[in-house]
Amino acid sequence: MTTLPRRPPRRRPEQPGRRTATLLALVFLIAASVMLLFLVANVLPQFAGLVAVVAGLFSFGALHYLLWGFWLSNMHPPDTDAERNDESRD
Repeated sequence: MTTLPRRPPRRRPEQPGRRTATLLALVFLIAASVMLLFLVANVLPQFAGLVAVVAGLFSFGALHYLLWGFWLSNMHPPDTDAERNDESRD
C-alpha cells in the first residue's frame, strides 16, 4: 500500500517586525492623503462635506478592522481528522 506524502507543518510569521516598512509606507500614504484633502477643503469650502464623508468611511473601516479583522486573523481552522490520524501514526 502506498502512503500519501505528508503535508509540511504550517509556518507562522517569525516576527511582526518584517512588516514595519509596509506599515510605515501605509502611514505615510494616509498622512499625505489627509494633508491633500485638508488643502483642497480649505481652497474649496464645498469640498468639506465630501471630506467629512470620506473621513467617516475611513473611520468605520478602521474600527471594523480593529474589532473584527485583527481578531479573526489570529484564528486558524481546526485540523481535520485525517491530519490528526496521520500525525498520530508517526
